Amino acid sequence: MDTKNNKQFTTIFEFVKWGIVVWLLWPLLSFQAEKMPLWRMVFGVMLAVIFLGKMFYDFVLDNFKQKKEHYTITDLLMLVGFVALVAIIVGGVILIIGVFLATQIREAGEPS
Repeated sequence: MDTKNNKQFTTIFEFVKWGIVVWLLWPLLSFQAEKMPLWRMVFGVMLAVIFLGKMFYDFVLDNFKQKKEHYTITDLLMLVGFVALVAIIVGGVILIIGVFLATQIREAGEPS
């Protein structure tokens, strides 16, 4: 019974931590970031990068460390696919931040 409660707590904790990241970055994701404070964007991106890095380590690198034998082609393809997925996510976040910053700079230059 204890392992079931521990598993439920872990699942709830994962949802809560990713919920916080989504809440912090929601104005960016919905392109309604006219009044979004810079600290919120920086904190949200920082947490997202940390959580993605930990997820990458837990799912892929730690899994490869535990298997001491040679790797199959499926394992290597999974590693390449996961690295590509993380790169796409980080690239998307950088693109969204670039659009946000360009919008802020453009609006700061326009006379009211």
